[in-house]
Amino acid sequence: MAGDCVICALYALKKVRGVKDSKQLTHKQRIKLFERLQYNSIYTIVPATVNSINSIGIYKARNYAIASALENLYLQLLGMNIKPEKAVIDGPFSKEWMNYFRSKVSIPVECMVDADSKVYAVSAASIIGKIYMDSLFMGFGSFFSGYGFEHDHGSPSESHIEALRKKGPSPYHRTKNYAAKWWEKIRGKMK
Repeated sequence: MAGDCVICALYALKKVRGVKDSKQLTHKQRIKLFERLQYNSIYTIVPATVNSINSIGIYKARNYAIASALENLYLQLLGMNIKPEKAVIDGPFSKEWMNYFRSKVSIPVECMVDADSKVYAVSAASIIGKIYMDSLFMGFGSFFSGYGFEHDHGSPSESHIEALRKKGPSPYHRTKNYAAKWWEKIRGKMK
């Protein structure tokens, strides 16, 4: 319902023990791993911003952010004389998008469902991306109080929906080109 879609592309210099899909870790575990991953990885973060999501939709905005993150990381690695074997992207993507991703880097690109639980670098990227996203929502919870961003991270919790009904959406909400039927339902019940 709200917030940027955060993309992290990561190259592991050295594996850190305990890394797994960020959804399988507690916040404390993610923080500890994040501290260690910063020194054992090269990574780039590219957000698909709320503005781009509202303009072109979540999937296009996310996919452009993925391509940008891949390209940025690849250029960083080339500058360090590191040539990765391939890039693995979490999730299923159409042939058109796979070709687009491949056009951004000169290495093979593979998409894999549940890569965040199967591929170390993708698991590590999920941890860094989650910590970055948590920080964003903490900050926006201060700017746009009452929605519970710092707790629900933009999810449709009961308190978040109630705040939307009372206050309407903040500038940080994805109000266009995103879950239109859901927003119509919420707006219909707003006073």
